[in-house]
Amino acid sequence: MQLKEFKTITGESILYIGQPDFAKLEILASGGGDIWHSSFEQGYKNAFPELVYQTAVFFMFINDFDNLDECVSWRINPNQFAVRKSVWNQLNGFDVEYQNVQLQALDFGYNALRNSAAIPLYVKGLFEQNLNEEVKISVKDRYVFFRKNFKIDHSIFMLYREGFWKWNEWNAFFYAKKISRNRRKNL
Repeated sequence: MQLKEFKTITGESILYIGQPDFAKLEILASGGGDIWHSSFEQGYKNAFPELVYQTAVFFMFINDFDNLDECVSWRINPNQFAVRKSVWNQLNGFDVEYQNVQLQALDFGYNALRNSAAIPLYVKGLFEQNLNEEVKISVKDRYVFFRKNFKIDHSIFMLYREGFWKWNEWNAFFYAKKISRNRRKNL
């Protein structure tokens, strides 16, 4: 992924991908928020509903709000977003242990909000192009996400709910256990 750099009038560096409205981005950079996107119009609204298998989760992590021009949302489109360079560097960018760049972006936004106090904001109309993408998350990536972010109990709960008798669920469960580091240990 090749991010471009935009310098604000105050000299702050904003990394971006896609075609943002730079006038709007300038205003956003001087206010709240650390990551900005227009993902609702691009197919990411309420993406990754499997998060419900994490038993103690807040409404805003499961559902996105309707009819708002700006709101907190961790569901970032990897092809159209902007982020403060300092935040990108501090959070080490996207996690490449995921096979899918869409889940890399979702994981980045989720952990920015949940663990790092960075604020990902949905901003209606920030990006000129609104190509509606289909968010596809593989079974393996789903288990890797759960293994990285939650206790193993949540992965087991998901295993039972998604298909205890399905080999691909078991295969993904053991794959995730083998390759992923649990971030919770480092918190």
